[in-house]
Amino acid sequence: MSKKILTLCIVLEENRILLAMKKRGFGAGRYNGFGGKVEDGEAITEAAIRETKEEVDLDVQELEKIGIHEFEFSHERGHILEVHVFLIKRYAGTPKETEEMKPEWFAL
Repeated sequence: MSKKILTLCIVLEENRILLAMKKRGFGAGRYNGFGGKVEDGEAITEAAIRETKEEVDLDVQELEKIGIHEFEFSHERGHILEVHVFLIKRYAGTPKETEEMKPEWFAL
């Protein structure tokens, strides 16, 4: 049985949430938070910060881990995905579209 460690970051502000349309790869055409694979030798929180910068150009200044979600797809039995979920509490910058994602604010 193999396990892949991933991150997922959520940005909440007052009565809105920042999500982004995934433009390529896994999840293309769907809205999601920000995150991805944890690289070898990288801390989980470092991966969350790096992925958020790469995907929407935000500089994360404060994170709060809010959960871990473990699952497997029915067509990929034996391959576990462990997703570490974070709430981005403080950041610098303005969300920007990248080659991978197009960010958009939504009302809660």
